Amino acid sequence: MPAKSKAQQRFMAMVLEAKRGGKPASSAVAKATGSMTEKQARDFAATKRKGLPAHKATYAKEHRGAIMKKLAERKKKKTTA
Repeated sequence: MPAKSKAQQRFMAMVLEAKRGGKPASSAVAKATGSMTEKQARDFAATKRKGLPAHKATYAKEHRGAIMKKLAERKKKKTTA
């Protein structure tokens, strides 16, 4: 499974390093090391970074238009009521 962002790819590279005998860089890396196989970590870490976003967009950023439309409708209902 490919990584969704550059940050996820770098994190999985740290997990893979810890899986191969290195010291975990943080408690999050140690936790992920225990829950993943080396192959899973390798698949994420091997993702090419070209074209990936730095960080995965949040739900609000992805759905900004729909959220703003709902807020405008609510505001309009309050002013007419």
